[in-house]
Amino acid sequence: MEFISKKLPAEVYVYKGLAVEIQNISCSGHFILVFVKSGIMRILVDGVSMLGVSGEIIVAVSQEYYQVIHAGKKLFCYIVKINREFILETKMFNHFIETFIKKHPLKIIPDAFEQKVLSRIMKLLMYYSTVQDGISQLSVQSFSMTLSLLLFQTGWLYNHSNPSENTTYNRKEALTMGFLKLLLKHFRQEQNIGFYSGVLCVTDGYLNKVVREVTGKTVGFCIAEILISEAKYLLVHHSDGIETISEQLGFSSGGSFRRFFKRHTLFTPLEFRKRFQV
Repeated sequence: MEFISKKLPAEVYVYKGLAVEIQNISCSGHFILVFVKSGIMRILVDGVSMLGVSGEIIVAVSQEYYQVIHAGKKLFCYIVKINREFILETKMFNHFIETFIKKHPLKIIPDAFEQKVLSRIMKLLMYYSTVQDGISQLSVQSFSMTLSLLLFQTGWLYNHSNPSENTTYNRKEALTMGFLKLLLKHFRQEQNIGFYSGVLCVTDGYLNKVVREVTGKTVGFCIAEILISEAKYLLVHHSDGIETISEQLGFSSGGSFRRFFKRHTLFTPLEFRKRFQV
């Protein structure tokens, strides 16, 4: 088990293979969200046993603890322990709080595309929670926004698998969700708001207004944020050159990538790599 945490509204745990340390993780009043990327595992939440297999999501509300009691050899699992206060303050999740409290634990089975979206969200959460030199204000904001997206995505999946619950999104929430999912899929190739507004059949101004109302961030900020997070991940965890990374992220030149990166981080890409590379 690997645990990653810095003064953030959630803690991220990663479980891989059979190397699972059996221990109680205190979770008084927390929401527990489990995404089994691959393999099989069994978890106890306040003594209630649940089996999770590849591609499934488990959502529970814990008053005491959780414990992973079995891990298959091919297990790759994320567990996110989320502060209750954060969920109560998250506009994008209001419809589902009462349902999850009353009916936990819940199991959700996303399709292959949704599993890829969840994997991308978890990757971002892991990055933001592993900043080596303290948490900047941007990292806290980015982590919180990504965590909100995880909750929104989970609620959306639950709603579509349980239509009788009548927990539907309003038009602005649905439009925001559509934009964020498109962004996760296309951000390397498409950094212009016009692409997203065109696919969603709205004007640029309306899309920007709605996204800002729901998330507190503009469309431009969301695009820049995910590009910067991906650039940081590639710089820290891969050995590709700066020019190669700039091409992978859709920049016209290494120079434009360097200027963009420094404007948002105060580091050049090379300075960031030297300081944070593991």
